[in-house]
Amino acid sequence: MPFISKSPSIKLIISKDLYNNLINSLELALNIEILSRKADNLKSKMLAFSMPKYVNDKEYVDIRLFPSEAGELINILLIYLPKSSSDSFSLIVDRENKK
Repeated sequence: MPFISKSPSIKLIISKDLYNNLINSLELALNIEILSRKADNLKSKMLAFSMPKYVNDKEYVDIRLFPSEAGELINILLIYLPKSSSDSFSLIVDRENKK
């Protein structure tokens, strides 16, 4: 059976500053025991496989992720969002109860 190479289906092109912030967030997540292994894996892959891009003298980074990696990255980033004072969950519960 021939070897089939599968490339990541999710493509992000972000600014150099956002890329640096993203890597920094993964470094912070290394200190959270439940996230440290996933954060270290994502950080290593992003540093190894991300590609620099230059468009009109602006610096960007091309990141490729598999869906599972994108999900892990979103979960890690959500931890660093400020707590919300509103209860949006109750809105979707009310919507579902009205069906």
